[in-house]
Amino acid sequence: MKSALQGRNRLLFTLAIIMGCVVAALFSLYLVNRITSKEQVVKNIDIDSKTLIALGAMRQTSTRNGIKEWTLDAASARILKEKHLAVLEDVSVHFFLTNGGEIHLTSRTGSIDTEAQDMTFSDTVVVRHQDRRLETDRLQYEKKRHIIYSTTPVVLTTPQARLTADQLTVNLNPRVMQLMGNFEGFFSENK
Repeated sequence: MKSALQGRNRLLFTLAIIMGCVVAALFSLYLVNRITSKEQVVKNIDIDSKTLIALGAMRQTSTRNGIKEWTLDAASARILKEKHLAVLEDVSVHFFLTNGGEIHLTSRTGSIDTEAQDMTFSDTVVVRHQDRRLETDRLQYEKKRHIIYSTTPVVLTTPQARLTADQLTVNLNPRVMQLMGNFEGFFSENK
């Protein structure tokens, strides 16, 4: 009987040592993480008399009838007092198509009408969809009609072609693109 109690005591003693080591290790990890972690630095956001709210980052998702239409991320945003407008920097938008595809847009600056949710993008606008790339200086999105359009020159590049035009309209749901104005195209064979 003494042998059974001694075996049980050894087991309990061993388990207590293991538990103590685990607690000590977790506490050590917590302390090391606490000491070495750096506080997040928020960009210096200028707030002027026209700004109601300034945000270090912004994320917004738009849905219609329970279906996600787009998701917007911006590195910073200023929501203006007198207008229903948010001014954005370092913008990234994913537009979701009815067939399950996505269109990804990036620009350095942009704005969104906080009521109508129409958007304007400028300063190095790049739109990507599968192997297609569109570049322009200014692009607009109209939520009600779910279209993207540009009244400034655009360059569309695919593996088989490079197209330029003065203006562009893209209807996102039926995925119809219309190039207008001075149109120029260079095509290559698909090999």
